[in-house]
Amino acid sequence: MNKELTLEEMHQAAMLRDAGRTSEAIAMLSTYIDNTDPEIAVNALNSIGICYLNEERYDKAEDCYAQAYTIAVKNNMHDQLIGIARDRGINFKNWKKFSESESAFSNSIDLIKASTFESKEKDALLGITHSKLGLLYTDMERFNEAEKEFGYALAAADSSDHKYWQLITKLDYCSFLIKKGDFKLAIVLLDQGLIQEAKDQGKGYKLIEAQCMAGEAAVGLESPKKAREYYLQAQETLKTFNSEALTKRFGDAIVKKLSTLP
Repeated sequence: MNKELTLEEMHQAAMLRDAGRTSEAIAMLSTYIDNTDPEIAVNALNSIGICYLNEERYDKAEDCYAQAYTIAVKNNMHDQLIGIARDRGINFKNWKKFSESESAFSNSIDLIKASTFESKEKDALLGITHSKLGLLYTDMERFNEAEKEFGYALAAADSSDHKYWQLITKLDYCSFLIKKGDFKLAIVLLDQGLIQEAKDQGKGYKLIEAQCMAGEAAVGLESPKKAREYYLQAQETLKTFNSEALTKRFGDAIVKKLSTLP
């Protein structure tokens, strides 16, 4: 088997996943989970875990992450452990298992600090991980701690070259702003760059998320007309990507939001 070709196919599957086409991504990746090369098996399992996370199938996601983590430990794959620990933290957060989530993020941060990555790659990893820890504290309404984490996250992300993680970190920060009631700053960030950036990167999931967040911020600013515009944009984006997973994740929620507007 050509390992370089296999990793390229797995990258294509990850692109499908990020575009919301999770069923196709899982089908492609499932052929590699029993691969004798631990790097391939770990990457496949972790990516499938993210697919299940995006589908809100948290138990299945954790099964994949646990298998990937075990293989990575067995084969001394320090660098891969960083990402697996972070993704487990995200999954536990969304699953409302906050203690397990905090432990997973702390594990990931410790592994990053002990790694031998170059500074820009370290910054990218620290940025995305502190961002997700900030979201965890936001969900727990520990806003002072969340703001501190986003301070770390935004500074580290800006020092990196990872454009997608920069986008995610800024969107996570907007989610924090909305939760704590700073709707004006959130909508400025979304309207003056982040929505367009998600479009330019072709990230369907993040684009709809950004449009829905802008709608939520507009509601907070008591601007129902503007909120309707954002939610209708999200509906149109949903049609463009024609993704069953994205429709399941956002479709009914957008309709519900629109129904509450005057």
